[in-house]
Amino acid sequence: SYGISKTAGEAFVLNADVSSTSFRLANVTGPRLAIGPIPTFYKRLKAGEDCSVSTTVRDFLDMSDFLSLVELALTDDAPTGVFNVSTGEGHTIEEIFRLVAQHVGKPNAEPVAINPPGPDDVAQVVLDPSETEAQYRWKANISFAETISRMLHWYDINGVTDIYSHLQEKK
Repeated sequence: SYGISKTAGEAFVLNADVSSTSFRLANVTGPRLAIGPIPTFYKRLKAGEDCSVSTTVRDFLDMSDFLSLVELALTDDAPTGVFNVSTGEGHTIEEIFRLVAQHVGKPNAEPVAINPPGPDDVAQVVLDPSETEAQYRWKANISFAETISRMLHWYDINGVTDIYSHLQEKK
């Protein structure tokens, strides 16, 4: 339903008789984020709890890169159409686990399980940003490692409270 609602809304706007732009987003991330694997691993590893990972692959875009594109899109001469907003780079959830474990001082931590994507998940979400880069003369500038580092340092100072997920808990 998550993807269906996005697609339906986009189709409605694109089929209307108005000039429009649709951004298809990678995982936009940054400090304060309370959803997904990064804050989940941080909170669990700090508490000495077990973590499992999935074999899924995701494209993570720093919030500041996303906002720089939004600024361009708000200009009078901004291109219209459908644009992928991403780095174009895929990273495994296990890779994220390892970065978080290293950061919290547990470099030898191992996930208790490596799971395939569940029925309500997608195996890989890596978007091609080449058209966005060409039309907007924009490119993501913040590296994956720097994005993760910024988040983890923010968590060091502010902590992680509740974690939210669109995935269903396994029963």
